[in-house]
Amino acid sequence: MSTTAGSDDDAREIARARALVGPLVASSRQGDDGDDAKTAALVDELRSASRAFHDVVAAELLRAVEHPEPRPGAHAPWATVAPLIAEALVDRCTWESAWRLLERSDAGAAVAAVVLSRLPGPIGPLGPGRLFALASSSNAAHRAAAIAAITHDARTVTADLAATAALAEVDDVDVRAALTTTLERSDVRAFGALHIALILDATHDDVRACGLRLLRRALGATPCPVDVADLLARCARHPCADVRAALLPLAVERRAVAAVVDLARAAVFDSAAAVDDVDLRGPLDALDALDALDVVGGGEGAACADVLAAAAWRGPGSLRAKARSVAAQIPLRASDVAVAAVLAPEHGVDGTVDVDGGRRADGGRSAP
Repeated sequence: MSTTAGSDDDAREIARARALVGPLVASSRQGDDGDDAKTAALVDELRSASRAFHDVVAAELLRAVEHPEPRPGAHAPWATVAPLIAEALVDRCTWESAWRLLERSDAGAAVAAVVLSRLPGPIGPLGPGRLFALASSSNAAHRAAAIAAITHDARTVTADLAATAALAEVDDVDVRAALTTTLERSDVRAFGALHIALILDATHDDVRACGLRLLRRALGATPCPVDVADLLARCARHPCADVRAALLPLAVERRAVAAVVDLARAAVFDSAAAVDDVDLRGPLDALDALDALDVVGGGEGAACADVLAAAAWRGPGSLRAKARSVAAQIPLRASDVAVAAVLAPEHGVDGTVDVDGGRRADGGRSAP
């Protein structure tokens, strides 16, 4: 008896659903006006309807949006209906059918976004190429579908370096926000040096800031998932001051002399546009790091001779003074003759050089 009663209930629900959805289907196919009242009536029913009712509406919706719109916006009511019957839609959609919906109309794309936000692992079947096409589209509905896929598939976004690198360069701020939010809610142990380096290399400030936050989290994890030496090798010559500033303490802590020299070089040669001491914080900190590691005194003066010389000859006043101070505090060796030019008399410093343990005057030397 109960089975028969249940079947009768389902049959009544199916008949009621067809009665309500039929006029909306006809209107969307013919492009008639007056859809708002039909849509409102259907939406009211869907809020408390059974799954059998939802199944009927989902089947009719998918058939309707598969056809071209008779006029722009004719399928718009289905975008309102779709979120209410999401589970029924997911049960009826394959990846290919969802992709076809994206190409039909804005409403079709909105329906596809509902599906993409619920299907497991949506990015894998879409592929980075399709995902990037959606994310960079001028069509807002396409971008919304990409956001749904990104938000719902954190594992693939984290693991797929190609997808991460491509999405990081999308111009739409909402797509990038979905990317950075997804990355930051992921397990930090999934990020290696290459992945963080790719994020730090992004041209958009918000993505780079996300990379720096991920780096700080990774460094705080035990064990640290990032090979810091590898990261420093990849990013020590980074063009962005904020990234260099974050990496410099790591390089000093690990006494990574080559990385400190590269960071100092990038900072000093980036200081040409600096107009005050606030702008010079990066290069000044980098020269302090050279001083702290005693790079020149340790016999590696040739590696940073161009850095000190550039700072002393061409940098703003406070940077010139710091470069002379770093060079003057250490005994220069014969191999450090290029650094000796930093101490030339026209820079206001006594220019004597320690060569093989002796002293000789170098007062006549002039900077190139």
